[in-house]
Amino acid sequence: MLKKMRLMDNLPSVDQWFLKALEMVYQKHTPAHCFIAEIDPLQTKAQTLCYLNNGQQVSNIHYELAASPCQVTISSDEVCYFPHSVQSQFPHDDILKTLNAQSYLAISLRDLGGETVGILVCIFSKPIELTSSQIEWLSDFGYFILQKQTQQQAVAEKQQLVENLNTAQNLAKIGNWRWDVSNDVVLWSKEIYRIFEMDITNDNLSFGQTTQFIHHDDCKRFNHVISQILTGDKDSDNLIYRIVLANGQIKYLHQLATITKSAEGEVVCLEGTIQDISKLYQLNLDKKLSDVVLDHSSESIMITDSQNKIILVNKAMERLTGYSQAELLGKNPSILSSGLQNSEFYHQMWQALLLTGSWKGEVWNKRKNGQIYPEELALNVVKNEQDIASHYVAIFRDITNWKATEQELLFFANCDPLTSLLNRRSFIGQLEQHLDVASDETLLSILFIDVDKFKTINDSYGHETGDLLLCELANRLSKIIGENDLLCRYGGDEFTLLISDTSLVKTQVICDQIQRCFNHLFKLNEVAVDVTASIGVAMYPDAGTTAKLLLRHANHAMHNAKNDGRNCISFHDTLSQKKYQHKLELKKQLKLALEQGQLHVYYQPIVDIEKNQISKFEALVRWPNGDGGFISPNEFIPIAQEYGLIHLVGQFVLEQACLDLKHLHRQGYKHISFSINRSISEFFHDELEQESIATVIAAAGLPYDSIVIEITESTALSENRYAKKALSQLKARGIKIALDDFCTGYSSLNYLIDYDVDIIKIDRSFVKAIKQDKNSQILTSTVIELASKLGIEVIAEGVETDEQLSFLRQQGCRYIQGFYFSPAVPIADCLSLLGKYSSLNRQLNLVG
Repeated sequence: MLKKMRLMDNLPSVDQWFLKALEMVYQKHTPAHCFIAEIDPLQTKAQTLCYLNNGQQVSNIHYELAASPCQVTISSDEVCYFPHSVQSQFPHDDILKTLNAQSYLAISLRDLGGETVGILVCIFSKPIELTSSQIEWLSDFGYFILQKQTQQQAVAEKQQLVENLNTAQNLAKIGNWRWDVSNDVVLWSKEIYRIFEMDITNDNLSFGQTTQFIHHDDCKRFNHVISQILTGDKDSDNLIYRIVLANGQIKYLHQLATITKSAEGEVVCLEGTIQDISKLYQLNLDKKLSDVVLDHSSESIMITDSQNKIILVNKAMERLTGYSQAELLGKNPSILSSGLQNSEFYHQMWQALLLTGSWKGEVWNKRKNGQIYPEELALNVVKNEQDIASHYVAIFRDITNWKATEQELLFFANCDPLTSLLNRRSFIGQLEQHLDVASDETLLSILFIDVDKFKTINDSYGHETGDLLLCELANRLSKIIGENDLLCRYGGDEFTLLISDTSLVKTQVICDQIQRCFNHLFKLNEVAVDVTASIGVAMYPDAGTTAKLLLRHANHAMHNAKNDGRNCISFHDTLSQKKYQHKLELKKQLKLALEQGQLHVYYQPIVDIEKNQISKFEALVRWPNGDGGFISPNEFIPIAQEYGLIHLVGQFVLEQACLDLKHLHRQGYKHISFSINRSISEFFHDELEQESIATVIAAAGLPYDSIVIEITESTALSENRYAKKALSQLKARGIKIALDDFCTGYSSLNYLIDYDVDIIKIDRSFVKAIKQDKNSQILTSTVIELASKLGIEVIAEGVETDEQLSFLRQQGCRYIQGFYFSPAVPIADCLSLLGKYSSLNRQLNLVG
């Protein structure tokens, strides 16, 4: 209803009315903030319609209702009143903090059906004590607002009826008018104002004002008709005339009127309609013009009667054939036949024409001088009211020039315009033809050739130089292939080659020749370029029996060549292909597992060995394999990284871990925090990743400092321009940041300072080697000492033996994670572990 109020036409501004209402509220209660807001249909958001700050109107705002006193208000029929400490009662409502709210007074606004559509809110910057009469005043005032809304809605509905009539007139381009002759007052409907393109006025128009637009050539006739009506010589008005608008536009109008006379027989009133018939008039004009167009059309047109005798040709037809219209009238169109089409051709043409009513195709006709030429012919049947063919219309177009370019178009359809080699579509089509006739003894080779680091050439020398390189490569490769081989520019800097009737030895020889052709410098204008190629080979039938499969395997082999260091040849290998297919299948299954909720979250305890208690758990994703075991994260996490699924995995773990941590807190273990892994790559494309993390934590009702975001692949921090900002914003909320796999790869000590890290984790590879590797011992003790001085916690992961634990304890490492204490377990087992440690500590305290 509030929204309807804002859309009413011809009413005082609703915002102004709200402003007056809010000013009354302000005068009554002097709140720091007061506003009227509308509530969305789902009752989750509010949008202010008018907002006063200390009595002054300010910009409108929108806000979420969740965890706010407004959510309480809209669910109640009574005035909602919090006299003091409202922020502490709604600690998650950021709006209250922003507005420095101390007390709150509001009432919901409901329509006649009892649905909440709005809310009237007063917010005070200090505690207030209101009497019952003051509270009742707000309730009565809210009722007054709804009454006002109901009145305005009734007015709007009446106006809607008028608008519907105006709309109907607008669609029909017909308006109604009335002329009070005795008082010389003319009334127009809105549509007539639109026809005349005039602003609607409430002033009475005189008859003279309405006739001033009539075209000067039509004035005399118009005035004569009106004079006949006024003198009684005519009883009605049926007139077509022109008007000239202020912008010079001319319109054609059709005016109808009836006459009302007094008891004495005098004309007292004329009323009727005016219709804009400009388009209809234009259609009639277009018909006249079409005759001119027909005669001056560049298309050759011929019309025959039902007996197929020529009855009309245009001038273009005369120019095309060399015959005059006089020479063609009454003749059969066969006079133009070249004789190159046989009788069967014309029989099929007539069959199609009679069956479908039209025919289009190419024919060879003959001019008067005997010259034969190709033309495109379109035939159409014209039928009379009895649905019988009365005429035939033929449109001819000389396609001599088009035929000349057809071969050129065919070339571009099948060839690459830059290199003139086959394009991808044509190559695949011809490859499929070779495979269709190949026997079991046939050997074919598909080579996939990719120019190494071609992008660097484009970036360094420009695309023109890159294009010249591709053209020169096409020339060199063309000199290598045999007569029955097919060379194609597959796309970009990729070429494909079909070697027909080959062998493994012959294929290897050609691959070597291709590599040698790359060994010579490419001189391109004033630039000399040295390039290499990676070549992948797939052989029929071992590597596949379809074009799609052979190309896929050749492409995969080419990528293997690139992975092997470029500038080499790689033949399709069944084992590597199976690994590749397994990876694709695992990606598919991972997507399905995410969609169907097959993943689980397990938790490995992190023990505070000084207090002999569990202080944290690390959340670890687990994927059951269906046989009672699990698919290793080392196998599917890299796939999630490669195929862009890591964010979905990370989000699932975060959401589930927050729910489980909330469960532990409810069981009394509020000191427990969870460490949750997030890949640094998740921050690459989403600057708002930190917002997503904070939202999930808040939704679970957890304190921010109970969550540790553990960054994996931390060696890539410097490559991610979003990471520093994102992590600092997480830190600002109280969320802790940990670096996983610290001291591995090229992780930098600068990260500890630049990213304000709370926790670092000593990688299990160092812990494993502590007993026998002196370097691991030195590095581990150094990291622990450095972290201690920087105020950073250290967690040693992968601890499995007494020797490892003893060394770490001696070095002052307080937090230990590993199988020595427990593997990762489901959340139910976490409760058992916590209970066990609590019981053990109680026993130790009793003994102590």
